[in-house]
Amino acid sequence: MLGILIDYVDECLKYTSAKEIEIQRAIPNTLRQTNFVMAGYMLRYGKVRDIYSSKKDMVLVATDRISTFDYKWPIAIPFKGDILTKISVSQFNQVEDIVDNHMICYPDPNVMVVKKCKPLPIEVILRGYIAGSGWRAYIREPFAKKKSKLIKAEKRWEYGNFFECYGIDLDSGLKENQKLDQVYITPTTKGKKDMPLWDHEADQIIADASGNKNLWDEIKQTSLKLFERGQEIAARQGLILADTKYEFGINSAGDLVLIDEIHTQDSSRFWIASEYKERFECGSKQIGLDKEASRQFIIEKLGRNKGIKEKDIHKALGYNKKDGSFPDSTTNHIVNTSLRYIATYERLLGKDFKIPEYSKIEDRITSNLKSIGLEIT
Repeated sequence: MLGILIDYVDECLKYTSAKEIEIQRAIPNTLRQTNFVMAGYMLRYGKVRDIYSSKKDMVLVATDRISTFDYKWPIAIPFKGDILTKISVSQFNQVEDIVDNHMICYPDPNVMVVKKCKPLPIEVILRGYIAGSGWRAYIREPFAKKKSKLIKAEKRWEYGNFFECYGIDLDSGLKENQKLDQVYITPTTKGKKDMPLWDHEADQIIADASGNKNLWDEIKQTSLKLFERGQEIAARQGLILADTKYEFGINSAGDLVLIDEIHTQDSSRFWIASEYKERFECGSKQIGLDKEASRQFIIEKLGRNKGIKEKDIHKALGYNKKDGSFPDSTTNHIVNTSLRYIATYERLLGKDFKIPEYSKIEDRITSNLKSIGLEIT
């Protein structure tokens, strides 16, 4: 299995040269976007997935796109969509006793066919450790000094300790990446920009969307059970699931359904369990196998973590819009990110990731979708 050695001084992961070479070769052939024509299906684009919807079901194509700070990057990560799909399929199968999920079948490494549900307009974030955006918020000036009740949702990320939005009174003096005294649920809106919500706001939004005044409570209890299961799965594989995000929908009967993805690098924060205690005690960064390194790459290039726009992402990456080129530092980050996603796959699933044929991904998807009876051109 792929060994893990991360040097946080120069943000460089060191792996076997063979995989690095394959990743570099795959960069020009990543799956950036699809435009299939399928009889009876309408296409729209999400941040990472291309979504083909019919009256009865949806075809979700996981591309290699990556987004940070709610903006898509102009470059993609080799094998990312393949890995996200395989992890989600595995994790959906391991939590189906807790809540129904939307997966019908998995005809291609980048594709899931899923049930048509009404998506609920909230992302449910669970935090077991103080890290990432939670840490960045915690160390800012408290909301209380800024009349938090008057701060509009779209400004809450900018105004300090958003934990106060949720009635969470964290102890002072916490350290970055410290385990919290309990798991906290911090919901956000779901859209182009994700904004923190007070609990009563989330309750009302869910009630309005579903017609069920008790559904928000059910969502919170279900999410806690999913997170507990996810932490157990991760622990068996030598990982810590520090935080994660769930999305839900309701079916035609009004029953709760888990949708989107589960316990992937895009939706979760994973650390190496055996390294956690020593690194935490000496104040070192945790060995992360998720998307946080890409957020930090942008933050360090820009020298700030607030007010980041799409043009700032392009600037940090050194992306040349005219010819699509970018500097070696960005190429190195692309390779390292792909290796990080591969490492998480191998840890969680307990098996090697086989580098797929990457020159004709769309042709493969077309063939596999036709094999399950879809009319596609």
